[in-house]
Amino acid sequence: MIPLGTRAPSVRLPDQFGTPWSLADALGRRHHALLLFFPGAHTFVCSSEIPALDHLAARFLAEANTEVVAIGPDSAESMRAWCAQQLDGIRVPVLSDFHPRGAVGRAYGAWVDDLGRDARATVIVGRDGAVRYASTVPLDSTRDLDALLREAQRIDGDLPRPAQYARPAALPHVVRRATLYVAKGCGHCRHVLDVLTNLRAQAHVAVKDIAKDAAAYKEFVRHQFAGTPALVVEATAHGGAVERVVGRPEVTAKLLELYR
Repeated sequence: MIPLGTRAPSVRLPDQFGTPWSLADALGRRHHALLLFFPGAHTFVCSSEIPALDHLAARFLAEANTEVVAIGPDSAESMRAWCAQQLDGIRVPVLSDFHPRGAVGRAYGAWVDDLGRDARATVIVGRDGAVRYASTVPLDSTRDLDALLREAQRIDGDLPRPAQYARPAALPHVVRRATLYVAKGCGHCRHVLDVLTNLRAQAHVAVKDIAKDAAAYKEFVRHQFAGTPALVVEATAHGGAVERVVGRPEVTAKLLELYR
């Protein structure tokens, strides 16, 4: 495995929705990143472990400022079919390390040449870009995800807290209204809603489904958003300025900034 303290190698891979996920972007959002390497799609252990990670993903982000992704050596098409057909449309990013096959796994010391696939390895990269945790478990075992959450919380506590995550002292006087636009069937929207729930911020944010509410759709169009999830924040400060944020990472980061 990659040694602790090492500068984390670059990661930029497509997820099951065809959206690129970049380690540099996650660090740019001042998040840590948990990279969960797995041997292959359509396998018994992975098909139970990845949904369990998906279930905890929002807690990792809300409680440890940590983005979680799964990385395997199958093609993007195989990942997409696996997630849609066998994993009930999970929303945690499942990344395809396929071109060239296993390149990121090799960079992190997770690849096993004799097997032609990744070990069941886990790496946590701190927001400073250094490897803070690395471990493996046997291929026929599952990881203790609750223990990994505690480890991520420990790492988050050890590293300096970014100023932009400090919750405003008088939040109710700063933010007058926030509206979150989502769409039925949007995996990224489900992820953001999980984050909202874990932050216990539902009372501060009006959630509108543009697929069900015609008036919400008209508002969404008026704001000229390109897709969901999208967030509008109207603040009393700065002359009642309106801030518009679109995209899962950007909306998640804004919710954390406002309600952590």
